[in-house]
Amino acid sequence: MTISACMYPALVLMLIVSLYSVYVVNNLLPQVVAVESDDHNEFYEPSAEELWIVLSVFHFLLGMLLLCFTLACVQSPGYIPLDHEEDQQRWMHGLIGRRLSSNDETKMRNIISDPNTDLKDVMLKARDIF
Repeated sequence: MTISACMYPALVLMLIVSLYSVYVVNNLLPQVVAVESDDHNEFYEPSAEELWIVLSVFHFLLGMLLLCFTLACVQSPGYIPLDHEEDQQRWMHGLIGRRLSSNDETKMRNIISDPNTDLKDVMLKARDIF
């Protein structure tokens, strides 16, 4: 594995770690301190049960995020099946069902290549082709 292949996953992991640290330092730790202290100077002081629920749900979702990211990095995204002649016609040449005549293919190519084509008019031409 090359360094350039690791750059994007490393960037995503750096973003996740930085967002995690900001959330923990600025939100979760003050809540833990507010629950454990006897001072009631906080604007909102959660109960111990509420704090444990927030901590567990947040870390569960973080674990799910890291699991999904790991699976997306490790697993193959799949492939286009080209085992049979029918698959090659369908995926490489765009032929589904039946072959187009050369005249119909020329009409379709002209419709696609012209940026000024009215799409309502194209639907009428497409009905004539198919």
